[in-house]
Amino acid sequence: MMANLKRAIGDVQFNIPTKNPSYLRQFEKGEHINYIKSPTNYLNFESSKSIKDSDIVLIGGGGLFFDRRIYNPFYNHVINIDPIARYSNQVGTPTALFCVGAHRMNRVATWLTKNILQRSDYISVRDHLSEQVFGSIADEQIHFRPDPALLLEEKYSGAVSQVLSAVSSKQQQAERLVFFVNSVVERSSVRSQVIESIRDLTEQYDVFIGETVTEQDHAREIASEINGCHLLFAENNLRGEEHIALISEFDIAVCIPMHSAIFAYKSKTPFVSIEYEPKVSEFNNLISNRSRTLLSDIDSVPRIVKSIDGRNHKEKEELETLSKVAFQDIAEILI
Repeated sequence: MMANLKRAIGDVQFNIPTKNPSYLRQFEKGEHINYIKSPTNYLNFESSKSIKDSDIVLIGGGGLFFDRRIYNPFYNHVINIDPIARYSNQVGTPTALFCVGAHRMNRVATWLTKNILQRSDYISVRDHLSEQVFGSIADEQIHFRPDPALLLEEKYSGAVSQVLSAVSSKQQQAERLVFFVNSVVERSSVRSQVIESIRDLTEQYDVFIGETVTEQDHAREIASEINGCHLLFAENNLRGEEHIALISEFDIAVCIPMHSAIFAYKSKTPFVSIEYEPKVSEFNNLISNRSRTLLSDIDSVPRIVKSIDGRNHKEKEELETLSKVAFQDIAEILI
């Protein structure tokens, strides 16, 4: 996002409040980025100074507008974004909701979201469902701008080569499959079905289990329970474009996290997408993906994998074009 914003705007300084500057700095650093050590990623003394001194406040991207634990300020985003929008409005700094996602909100979350939308100078959403949700809450202009991750291109690196070397050393069968999981497997009631589906896949593929985040706790636990199943990473510090390069070296991918599906799509590797939230279904709709199933029906994954014949979705260049427009929109606000 920062690279694309820099291309669109030109000379720009990013101020980013974060609890863990050193973690973010390993992915992106430079004189144009100022990571502000902060107790939270939200409004506090340090971030309020940054808001007041900035030319624009970007909130996003990602799925921020959801009805989950609305009264828990350490978890829910909406209850924390509202004071940021109010403060930005008070000090006269334009606010932009950037490629965000929304669905399923209770009355309190809906009321807070309405306040945020009315105080925002620009609103873009990553899918049509979010567009409908926001449109039903407030009479504001909503721009459809697909996920910025669609602009990533594969990039090989030493880290990617190291992972691939470990994969090759464990390979026994002709084809290899990567299966990306996340915490939803533990939160749901389908863990046993996930285990059985992966066990079925090991009969035909060398299966490698991974997560797109740094910690690999869920992947490690699953891999330890299945013979012929391997852990892809001990720790994952790959960037998005490196994930694309890595997935391109596999014969097929099965993806629970939405961004792992985006990476697989960009890698041109056949993949099956597991829909556990509307945001994943919305992405599959955008690319007309036919290789998809609900998390509750994950038993069907081995059958879907066997039926895939090449790419089972459409490449849509217009999605990337629209993603680029989101960055141009921000540049126009500043101009």
